[in-house]
Amino acid sequence: MNTEIVVECGSAYQTPRSCRVAQNPLCRFRHHRPAAFPHALQYNQGAVTAAPHRPAPRASALCRLLLAAGLAGCALDQRDLGADVASADGGPARSAAGSFSAGRFGSVTITGHVNGGLFTWERPPVHICVHDEPDYGCVDSDEIGAYSIEVPAHSNVALRIEGEGLAPTLRAFVTTDEPIELNNTRVDNEGGLRSVAEGLGVDLDPERGVVYFSGIEYVSAQLEPPSGERFFLNVAGRLLDQAQWVELRGSGGFLNVEPGRTAIRFQHPEGDCAFQPDNTLSGWPHPDQDDVAVVPVLAGHHTSVISMQCK
Repeated sequence: MNTEIVVECGSAYQTPRSCRVAQNPLCRFRHHRPAAFPHALQYNQGAVTAAPHRPAPRASALCRLLLAAGLAGCALDQRDLGADVASADGGPARSAAGSFSAGRFGSVTITGHVNGGLFTWERPPVHICVHDEPDYGCVDSDEIGAYSIEVPAHSNVALRIEGEGLAPTLRAFVTTDEPIELNNTRVDNEGGLRSVAEGLGVDLDPERGVVYFSGIEYVSAQLEPPSGERFFLNVAGRLLDQAQWVELRGSGGFLNVEPGRTAIRFQHPEGDCAFQPDNTLSGWPHPDQDDVAVVPVLAGHHTSVISMQCK
C-alpha cells in the first residue's frame, strides 16, 4: 500500500530543514499510511518532525462524532462546559470541570520552553504548575526557560506559568498516554497587556483574565457567552483599530474576560473550522461542537494563544 504524506506550508514558515507552524497555523497536514509505516508526522508549536509511529486520531471522525450530537449552531453557556470529553486517542474520558487522582489514568511528561527562540539567554526561573490538579506539583524552569513536568494522561490539562516581569499565563492542551513536547510558550510581559488596555481605552481589570487566539488570515472568533473586549494585533504585536479578523501572521484576543471555563467559537468566511486534538494550541474540545474550543480563564492571567484549523 502506498503512503502519502503531504505538508503544505506558507512560505513564511518554510525552512530547508523544517516547517514552522509557530503561533499561526498556516500549514495543513494530511497523512495516509499503512500500519507498518514506521514514522508519523508530529507537529506542535514548533518544527514538524518525524516521530515513532503510533495510531493517530482521525480529525474527520472526531468531527462526525461531534456533529452527531445535534447541537451544532446552538449558543453555549458555562453549564455546557463540564460535560465529559473523550480523550484525543479514544482513551478514557475525563470531565472538563473535574479533577481525578494522579493514579487513575496515569501521568505523562510534558516538556517545553517559555519565551524561547533561536537565541536564548539566561533569565530568572519560571514557575510552572499543573492548573486545577492538586495531585500534581510544580517545577521551575532552568536558566534558559526549559522545563519538564508530569501531568495527567488522557486529560484536558492547563499549565500555569508565572515569572518575574511576566503576565501569569495558562497554556491549555489535551493529553493522551504519550509524552508531549510543547515547544515554546510565548508569555506576554506585564507592560504588553497594559498597552493593549490603554489602546482600547479600558482599564485592565485584575479580577478578570485575557484570552489570546490566532489562525490563518481572515479567521475571527467570539466568546460564548460574550465577555470582555475583543482586539486584534498585527505580526509586530501592535493593536489594529477597527479590525474584525486576524491579519496574516497576526493574532487576536479578549481583554477583561470573566473567570471560569468559557467557549471560543472560530469562524472563517470561506470554510469551516474544526478542533484538532493533536494541535497543542487548540485548548480543549467542546463536547458538542467542532468549531468551538473550551478554555480556562483565571483572574489576573492570560490564556496562551488558542488556534484551530480553518479552511
